Amino acid sequence: MYFRSSLRNNPATQQSEGYWRLVESYRNEFGRVCHRTLYTVGFISFNPDKLVDIQRILNNRLERKTPLFEQTDQEALSIADKYWHEMVSKKKIDSSDHAFEKSKRVVDIDSIKHKDAREIGAEWMCYQALKQLQLKEKLTELNKAILKLQENGFYFEQNLLPVIKEISTTESKSSIKEEEFFTARELEVLQLTAQELSSTEIANQLHISPRTVEQHKKNMKAKTKAKNFIGVIKYALINGHLKLK
Repeated sequence: MYFRSSLRNNPATQQSEGYWRLVESYRNEFGRVCHRTLYTVGFISFNPDKLVDIQRILNNRLERKTPLFEQTDQEALSIADKYWHEMVSKKKIDSSDHAFEKSKRVVDIDSIKHKDAREIGAEWMCYQALKQLQLKEKLTELNKAILKLQENGFYFEQNLLPVIKEISTTESKSSIKEEEFFTARELEVLQLTAQELSSTEIANQLHISPRTVEQHKKNMKAKTKAKNFIGVIKYALINGHLKLK
């Protein structure tokens, strides 16, 4: 379903304005594209751009799709709820389970025609592309990575653990002297950091100050000549000082 408008004289303003209707396209028995009005909106007092959000909310509800992003426009949600309840009460749309299951059959196997008049339109292609790209999951992971970088100074995805473990077993061990290895406290800080705990969390667990935690990290970077803490973790894995679960 989508919104269409035509110019009409608005008696309230005495100006030509958009007169809106919510319509759906379908094919008749001759394969011709037709339109039916589901809801007459009329003249609107809100920004017409809001109709895009209302249309998306209604279509997602009818097709029982989970939106990619949470709808935050409460006015659009309220208007969509109003349109939805009126269309259901007037039986303009069928929201039953039977109708939903029937709607899944998007191709008429007798004519091999897609029953959606717009065929496979741009909206459908975009939705499927976003779904295949797993954009929502990647954005969630990116947000997590940014937070962890701010807290710990490094971040790696859990699915990289097998790669990191392989590196630790294939690369040659360092020739660093025994007395230059990490202290017991440094190893504790290292292990907890690898578990993605922040300096504050590590400090609370070890009953030391966050500044002391940062000093231990600085010392480990100096010992391993690492540019960042990822280098420290790589060194610790290669030399058997750290075991990732």
